[in-house]
Amino acid sequence: DRHADLLKYLETWLPQEYQRLQQLQQRDKAPKKPLSKLQKKYEKSGIKRFVSKDGFDIWVGKTQEDNEELVIRLARGNDLWFHLKGRPGAHVIVQLFKGKSAPLETMLDAAFLCAHYSGVRAGENADIDYTFRKNVKRIPGHGSARKFLVTYTQNKTLHVKVDEVRLKQLMG
Repeated sequence: DRHADLLKYLETWLPQEYQRLQQLQQRDKAPKKPLSKLQKKYEKSGIKRFVSKDGFDIWVGKTQEDNEELVIRLARGNDLWFHLKGRPGAHVIVQLFKGKSAPLETMLDAAFLCAHYSGVRAGENADIDYTFRKNVKRIPGHGSARKFLVTYTQNKTLHVKVDEVRLKQLMG
C-alpha cells in the first residue's frame, strides 16, 4: 500500500531530520571565538572556507604558508585533518565543536575538496588520509628551504572518486 510506505518513510525521515536540525541549532549556540579567529585569518590569507551539506565549516589551505597557518596555528586538537595520501597537496580541516563528531557526508565533502585542491581531477580516484589534528606533527624544514612538512598517526583512509557535481555544489 502506497500510503503505508509513505507513512513508514516519514516515520524514519522525520526523526533524522529533527536530529539534524537540533545539531544545527546546537552549532549556532556553540561558542564563536574559534570561528571568529579562523574567520579573521581567512580574510587575510588564501585559506578557503566551505560549508558541508551538514553545515560544518571546512577549511582548505593550498600553499605551504596557508597549510602551516591552518594546521599548526588555527586548527584545534579535535578538529579533523585531511590530506592526499603519499603526495604533496592541500591540507583540509573540518572544524568540530567539543563533543561533536563529523557525519560521513561532511567527511566526504572534505575528502573531495582535499582531492580537488591537491590536483586530482573529477572522475579520478584518490586516497585521502584523515585523523584528528592532535595526531598531526610538524617536521622541521630541511636546509635553507623552509618547507611545511608533517607526519601523522592514527589515521584512516577514505577511497573516493571525485564527484564533479558535488564539488560544484560545495563551491557555490
